[in-house]
Amino acid sequence: PLQLIISKRPFQLIISKHLSIIDFSYGTSNNKYGIVCATNEICFPICGGVDLALAKAGGKRLDEDRRNMEGKESELEGNKRIIRCVTGNAQIVGPNVEDGDGKLKYDKVKANYVIFAVGPTYLKNGTGSEKDILLRGAYRASLSRAKEKKLEAVGFSLLSAGNRCGGNLERPLRIALEELSAFQGYKELKQINICAFNEDEVEMLDKIVQDHKDFRNRIQFETASAKKETIEKCFSFRNCWDSNKSLMT
Repeated sequence: PLQLIISKRPFQLIISKHLSIIDFSYGTSNNKYGIVCATNEICFPICGGVDLALAKAGGKRLDEDRRNMEGKESELEGNKRIIRCVTGNAQIVGPNVEDGDGKLKYDKVKANYVIFAVGPTYLKNGTGSEKDILLRGAYRASLSRAKEKKLEAVGFSLLSAGNRCGGNLERPLRIALEELSAFQGYKELKQINICAFNEDEVEMLDKIVQDHKDFRNRIQFETASAKKETIEKCFSFRNCWDSNKSLMT
């Protein structure tokens, strides 16, 4: 595992290999941290992926908190639906606190807060540049939600990746690196993790960093200790700012 340290910024930016946001944790029970889950506008895991995995892990209470997010009724192809988070934005639920018997409110989810972010689908109508603006907005909105709750660490799933990238995985991943490394942080923030769950994401992130002159010139590799079976590949940018229940109603 490799770790690189961000200088002149108060937080580390880490790319974690084969780590799911569901398993992301930071510090001890006294630390406050969150995860960012890629979702859709109704905040319902229609097509599986990380959103469905999170829904299953979070159980009934997370499902209830998702349902209770403020939304606006809309109609698509004759079907009514509740828009809880527009594309390019993010909403937050929590805190995930222990109940009377000492169990976490969101079952197997460890994070104190869950941020739901909606990136664009590059296959749908609209130009690539328009989609890029929406994707950047989703990352910025997620960071704003984290700042509002003064989270010490945030674990990101990759937005608009998978079947939303339109066959061009490099584009959304490059934007993820640009936005998260450009963030100037806030007093409480200590760490941001980019959770690259599959090998395609890991390889593409590595390629972008190595090919990007501004990134490459600011990277220093250092040995870091592995955590159990989790393999982490970490980059630090020097001098860089760094459930299957319907939610329709």
